[in-house]
Amino acid sequence: MAQHDDDILDVAGAAAFLNVGVSTVYVDAARGRLPARKAGRRWVFSRAALEEWLGRQQAPMTIRLAQSDVDRIANEVIRRLGAVFGAGGEK
Repeated sequence: MAQHDDDILDVAGAAAFLNVGVSTVYVDAARGRLPARKAGRRWVFSRAALEEWLGRQQAPMTIRLAQSDVDRIANEVIRRLGAVFGAGGEK
């Protein structure tokens, strides 16, 4: 059975389908967290495989962060707020 073109998604299409950012799709595909294949230098995704993958997830992809990612993001936000508001204590 042949797949239709709309059954195969590029990174932007997968991001829109999953309602996440393009960079999240790149990172998760590269780390093997998403069902994806490389076609040359491009990532491609089967809509059916993504639908199946979504059905197996217990938590939405958008909130699945490792604690180290949360810490890194929080530290970056604090650093940027300090720069904007001129908070002291930077070394």
